[in-house]
Amino acid sequence: MRRVFIVGEPAVVESVLLSDGSTFTNVGSALPGPELVEKLNEANVECAVFVGQPDAELLQVLTTIAHTPLWMGALLVYSTAEEFEFSERCLAAGADGYLMRGSAGDSLAKVIKRVIEGEHYLSVRMTRHLMTSTAADEAEIDVDLYDLTEKEAEVFKWLGKRLDPAAIGKKVGLSEHAVRKHLRVLMGKVGAEDLWGLRCHVCAFADCVDPVPTPDGAEVDGDGIGGCMERNRGLFGQ
Repeated sequence: MRRVFIVGEPAVVESVLLSDGSTFTNVGSALPGPELVEKLNEANVECAVFVGQPDAELLQVLTTIAHTPLWMGALLVYSTAEEFEFSERCLAAGADGYLMRGSAGDSLAKVIKRVIEGEHYLSVRMTRHLMTSTAADEAEIDVDLYDLTEKEAEVFKWLGKRLDPAAIGKKVGLSEHAVRKHLRVLMGKVGAEDLWGLRCHVCAFADCVDPVPTPDGAEVDGDGIGGCMERNRGLFGQ
């Protein structure tokens, strides 16, 4: 039996534990506070599930527990808060996983099992978001190669973050119409047939050399545009 301790609203998690009673046992619950670490250690917990908003208090508690020498369990945050905004903060504070309540994908029971077994967990949606953001952040646009203006290079880079033309315009100080005009010019300069192809070129400037898994489980060479195009079929669509 997996020993789970609930921090926050126990009713939210107890129904999950009861539905899989052969796997989990709830060994206690408490609110975040100074006595929480002691309670967790006394209960010999395998996974502490934090239910609620990841505010400053919760982040501090995560950090305290993660740096406690006697703590050997996993820390999982289960929250309605948007994962794009909060999951990275929770993992940086010491959590082993972040699951957004009501999101499609892995069930809470499955995620608890995974973090207990030593994995770090983020949803596929969040992982794709981070992959895309990292590619754009690391990209060094070769302005001379494609004869890009400074503004075209800015638009090119923000495109890699999956922003639409209106959102890109807010970032670079242009109207949506002006951004779309820049995108058409960029397609011509880099030789892309459409917006999806243009997005793939952003990854070509990042350090993308590892094999890239495709939806059917196969791997393709991630070096250059070819591999990135395979990956971006799932990330961007068209």
